Amino acid sequence: MTARWFKLAGAVLLIAYFVWVSLATLGVHFAPDDPMNLAYYVQLPPWKQLLGPLMPWQPLYRPLAGWFLLPILNGFGMNPVAFHVGLLAILLANVYLVYRLSKLLRSGERAAWLVALIVCYHVGLNNLYINIAFVFDVLCGFFFVAALLYYVAIRERGATLTWRQIALFLGLYRSEERRVG
Repeated sequence: MTARWFKLAGAVLLIAYFVWVSLATLGVHFAPDDPMNLAYYVQLPPWKQLLGPLMPWQPLYRPLAGWFLLPILNGFGMNPVAFHVGLLAILLANVYLVYRLSKLLRSGERAAWLVALIVCYHVGLNNLYINIAFVFDVLCGFFFVAALLYYVAIRERGATLTWRQIALFLGLYRSEERRVG
């Protein structure tokens, strides 16, 4: 029961800290790049908006960001708060992924929570929280850590990757890296 309580208390404190350090970002307006990025995805034909991330041969600029930006734009219009909430949700998911990765690497519960706490906010990375245009970088981080977590989980079981697992690993790893030019 003590270990379960520790995990629950740690999760509550971690989320509270994340909310505390990031709540002010909900009042930040769009940066000059944000309307330009939105316009790029809006002008794409619907089939490219939908299938772009699944077609690496297409010369699209970071198409997965369209899957993030367009639903928020369609649902909430040009409200920067909605975009910041979405960005913060991905950042919080990154905190969880790093916690899980730390646990898989056998760091221990307290060390995993400490690593997750550090990932909650770092002043050198404040643009990730303030500027919606950095969603590209947040998504890159998410998929990179997800790929690493996936790989380590398979290797931790003592298994080698099958061709399907290799394809999934590479899909996660390369998902948001693509650029035009």
